[in-house]
Amino acid sequence: SYPPDLQRRRQATGYGLYETLGIARQDHAARHAQMRRNFTFFDAPVALFVFAHEALGQYAALDAGVFLQSLMLAAVDEGLGTCAEGALA
Repeated sequence: SYPPDLQRRRQATGYGLYETLGIARQDHAARHAQMRRNFTFFDAPVALFVFAHEALGQYAALDAGVFLQSLMLAAVDEGLGTCAEGALA
């Protein structure tokens, strides 16, 4: 569960996304279809996974995040678009 102040932001972001995509709130089939696209990586030709060992705690998560940002910036520098995706977490 999200803290209440962050839940409001999360909902506002979701409402904005579906509004931009032209998907009505009551259109559950279209909403689910859009959500499933996360798990096909929006048809990207490549997907990379970064893992951190749970026993290393928050430091490993921080290191993984810094690495992921550097990797994504390097890819963009090579002309490759990137998108970090947390849906699988």
